[in-house]
Amino acid sequence: MKLSLKFLGNLFTKKEENKLEKVIFYTFCGIVFLIPLFFISASGDPIEFNKTFLFIILVLLTTIFYFIKSYKEKEFIFRGTFLDWGILGLLFFTVLSFLFSQNYYISAVGLSGFYSGSIIGIFSFVLFFYLLVNIIKTWHDFQKIIFTLVFSGLVIIIFNIFQISMIYLLPWAETQNYSFNAIANSSLTLAIFSSIFIFITLIIFLISEVKWQKYFGLFGLVISMSLLFLLNKDLPIYFLIGLIILLLVIISFKRKTAPNYWTVVPTIVVTLLILFIIFDSGVLFGTKVSENILLDNSTASTIAWEGIKEYPLWGSGQQTFFYDFAKFRPVEFNNLDIWNIQFLKSSNEWLGLLATVGLGVVISLLFIYFKMSYHIWRSIVRQKVLDEKVLWQIAIFFSWVLIFMMSIFIPFNFILYFLNWLLLGLSIVAIDIGGNKFSECRLDLKKINYKYWLMVLGFSGTIILLTVVFIFGGRIWIADYKYASAQRAITANEDIDGIFSKLTKATELNPYESKYFLSLAQGYSAQALLETENYDINSPEIQSYTQKVVDNLKQAKLIDPKNSVVYEREADMYDSLRLIIGNVDELSVDAYLTAIELEPNDPLLWLNLGRSRLLLAQTIFINNDNEESINEANSLLDLAIDDFEKTRDLKSDLAIDYNIGLVYQTKGELDKALEYFYKELAIYPESLNLRYQIALVYQQSGDIQSAIDQLNIILELDPNNQSIIDVIAEMEASLTAEETPVAE
Repeated sequence: MKLSLKFLGNLFTKKEENKLEKVIFYTFCGIVFLIPLFFISASGDPIEFNKTFLFIILVLLTTIFYFIKSYKEKEFIFRGTFLDWGILGLLFFTVLSFLFSQNYYISAVGLSGFYSGSIIGIFSFVLFFYLLVNIIKTWHDFQKIIFTLVFSGLVIIIFNIFQISMIYLLPWAETQNYSFNAIANSSLTLAIFSSIFIFITLIIFLISEVKWQKYFGLFGLVISMSLLFLLNKDLPIYFLIGLIILLLVIISFKRKTAPNYWTVVPTIVVTLLILFIIFDSGVLFGTKVSENILLDNSTASTIAWEGIKEYPLWGSGQQTFFYDFAKFRPVEFNNLDIWNIQFLKSSNEWLGLLATVGLGVVISLLFIYFKMSYHIWRSIVRQKVLDEKVLWQIAIFFSWVLIFMMSIFIPFNFILYFLNWLLLGLSIVAIDIGGNKFSECRLDLKKINYKYWLMVLGFSGTIILLTVVFIFGGRIWIADYKYASAQRAITANEDIDGIFSKLTKATELNPYESKYFLSLAQGYSAQALLETENYDINSPEIQSYTQKVVDNLKQAKLIDPKNSVVYEREADMYDSLRLIIGNVDELSVDAYLTAIELEPNDPLLWLNLGRSRLLLAQTIFINNDNEESINEANSLLDLAIDDFEKTRDLKSDLAIDYNIGLVYQTKGELDKALEYFYKELAIYPESLNLRYQIALVYQQSGDIQSAIDQLNIILELDPNNQSIIDVIAEMEASLTAEETPVAE
């Protein structure tokens, strides 16, 4: 079949109907083959966004071809399933969640690095599901889709065996590390992916009577197990063992005359998988695999529960879990090793869904999943003979069950969403072509009536949607590329004007991503500081850069006003410009107060707020000596103490007493300052900075000898510290001068 303009034109003629069906089928095969493999190294998000973007475009293109086919046949056929009501509920509550979202752009398009859970992504997966159900109608086509998926998967598996062995096949710098894989930024996802292929290739080996298919299944089984062993991830192995044992039970009950290898091979596989759990591949072969850092279930459950209480049916909006994390994270989270990480996803898919899209979507999905499980299990049990068709049903359904069970333990990324909907659709098809036919809705298009216009409306809408996605998505992709290019240029110390040009272009192409404006503000801030070496701080050049910092920070806050990280970054940048901007501490205090409103249980925000208030009070003391200013400064110091005590309530090991000691030192209450400094010293007895601060307080109170004693301790810990030696000499000289009597 040769692709040409003439061929595309002939798609609208009757004689090319069969070719059009092939185009639809092979376009769909292209989706199944390309999506797991596809990534673009040059973009900032090489995997998730590129897969999502390509997937949406190919799904819409396939839909357009399906409309063209229906128009030529004068009949639009829609095959329904027993999941239709659940899917309808899913779409309804997805739209409801979007309407009440805290950030419409993120919920519509996705968060940088996580695009698959957006409303566009969910609708695309549902459309993909119905395309599959309506396109795949025979066992032959069903097997073609499975083999297409397996071919794609085996390419990925072979590639990643090389990667883990530190043999890098791709030339790009981003791929030159053992942790890179083409399907997701997660080694655990790759392990789940490998587990699915172990089960599918095992079934292919067992049931295929074609020699090349049997050898292909055996080869796929061996290399999939090899990769799973090298990845050293036990969780999917446990579920895989359980599913293969269940397969053995079914074989024992359903196939009394089954060949011996039908039980021998799965038994060998189970035995090897158990050995995988016992033996550590990293110890045996010295392989390295990145670890996934996930939010703990206790914190995620608390956040989900608080989210349900606030917005039960619709949640906070698609992809907005980081808002919920900031708002609802419990104090107990600060006792964990991961307390200072901002999490964009929950600990598992279901708790994340409860927080972001609410009970409506969760109940709809549970309805879909449990009804699916009931129907296909009934279909398997009702079969008296365990033939090839039943084993295909088991292969696909059990692979889908593996993903479903993993959703209880990890959050989903694009490839898991994709496999979930693909395997769900294939399970439906396996039931349908296995003898349980589903209902069909047929629209007669021979007459120009409402049915005809309904089809035309759908066709036109799909073309418009494809155009919008291509243009708008293209702008987002180019912005992402410009941003990534700028980051690489910064690392390579390239021309600063070129870097600013790329970042500015990113903000113009996609003015809805706050990170672009924050990066631009950070760049201008750094450049302003560099220019202080060449110009006076009041020069037009430096003031111009400073104004650009302020402007970009303002834009970032307009785009993402509910993101505490934006205000935290704002305060950090103002603090870095202390020599240039006169009121940085006042600006920092305002930024931290806003951040705390959005994330009240972050101890670092309270700590930094207290420090900013302390610095602001010190500035007031230095620049003013009137009573009103002194009272204002003392009020700020009292508030700073409250901030530090609040920090202690949230997390007690953040040098709280040291900071409170600084406050009392600033207030002139030197005994209180020493009290808190010594409390901190009991915890950190080898802290040189702390002992130096104590020495300064003693000097400030007139106890020079005690100050010298502290400095001598520092010198014992750091004998080559010339600065301390000089300070001791000065203090000893002043002490000697005080003790020497003045001659009359």
